[in-house]
Amino acid sequence: MASTGKPGLRAARSVARSAAAACAALSAATAGHAETVGDSRQVPEAYLGGSAGLSAARIQQHGTQEHWRPGIAYELSFGWQASESWALGGQLSSVLVSIDIEPVELYTLGPRLDYSPEFVGPIASATLGLALTRTETDERAGIGGGLRAGHRFRLGSYLTIAGYGGALAHWYPDGWAALPFGIVELRLHGP
Repeated sequence: MASTGKPGLRAARSVARSAAAACAALSAATAGHAETVGDSRQVPEAYLGGSAGLSAARIQQHGTQEHWRPGIAYELSFGWQASESWALGGQLSSVLVSIDIEPVELYTLGPRLDYSPEFVGPIASATLGLALTRTETDERAGIGGGLRAGHRFRLGSYLTIAGYGGALAHWYPDGWAALPFGIVELRLHGP
């Protein structure tokens, strides 16, 4: 990925620190209000999640279209489990691919809405926000959005794991990118 001196990595670290602080504040605000009952949680509660997995990217710019390229996907998420079925939070996704000899980083930053009929079980998510593509010589900003679906399992009182499949799309003034992915997410839920 980018070296420590690059703006994209500095921004990702800043978002991660802000997310951790927001999760801690939300957990403090909800302390004593969430209680585990079987496979359910009494809400509201805060959460902080991290994901990693595999992705691919197809990028079109300036009228030229690249072939599909494999990549690695990372994600940081944080938010508020507002009810048993709905959670609203933020998401920073990063996909790293190599086009010819040049590494390309594709970021999506924005709010995410999760829906699950029960706390553990099937889950679906949608996100919409800022898209950013970075190479060694170029940066482009646009709009990004995505959908994903998967299944969540409980690992303990405050820890869940989920497997997801989905896709992100980026739209830029001079092109677009398509990013299908498969990831595994670990999520820490507030007390």
